Amino acid sequence: MADFLSIQDVTRTFTRDAFVMHPHEKRCKVFHTHASGQRFLDVHALTNEHVWIAAPVNSLKFLLTHYARVRDAATTACVMLPSDAMQHHAWLKILLQSWQKIKTFPAGYPLLVRATGMPRLALPFSVDIMYDPPK
Repeated sequence: MADFLSIQDVTRTFTRDAFVMHPHEKRCKVFHTHASGQRFLDVHALTNEHVWIAAPVNSLKFLLTHYARVRDAATTACVMLPSDAMQHHAWLKILLQSWQKIKTFPAGYPLLVRATGMPRLALPFSVDIMYDPPK
């Protein structure tokens, strides 16, 4: 959780978690999980929100395209993705062209502890945190 909070220190407090596999993994009061039927893709407007997006790369195209379509000028977001993802996915580089890299976590780093405070398994690859500032 400390790493999540450190990202907020650089940006602002997150208001919405766009992709959660299970409700106990949520990082924000407002969260979206396919299992609950409350999908991020069903949101029609994002007004002055700060959105956290941590999803498998194959889901990012839909999430980021939707985010860009429904955000207002004051809405911001951070996305967590493998550091080499933009080299392997041209569409991702296009979608994130105006975003700023604000943090990199190295491979093996125990990133984002569970809500219980216990660390998750460390990722086998480095990840970048990209930030979309207000427009």
